[in-house]
Amino acid sequence: MSAILLDGALGLLVIVAWVAVLGFLRLPETLDALHAAALLNVAGSASLIMVCVIADGLSARTIKLVLIALLLVFGGAVVSQMIGRAHLHRAAEEERP
Repeated sequence: MSAILLDGALGLLVIVAWVAVLGFLRLPETLDALHAAALLNVAGSASLIMVCVIADGLSARTIKLVLIALLLVFGGAVVSQMIGRAHLHRAAEEERP
């Protein structure tokens, strides 16, 4: 049973990664492409946590991985915010005469 769940979670991780890559390549604007990167960050971290919990059970290693994944999710949100603000700031400077 756990092998089926493990394969399903890994499959979900691969599908999310491909969707994010395609979205990143297809979306022309910087702010739109950030949405694809955020999808990969959040859904990829959640899938990775599911795989670790299924494979290892609830252990000290799993708790460490959950903390690392939370750091990645929150850190990715901060980086996306900073990239978005820098893009908007640069666009506003280019519009000035």
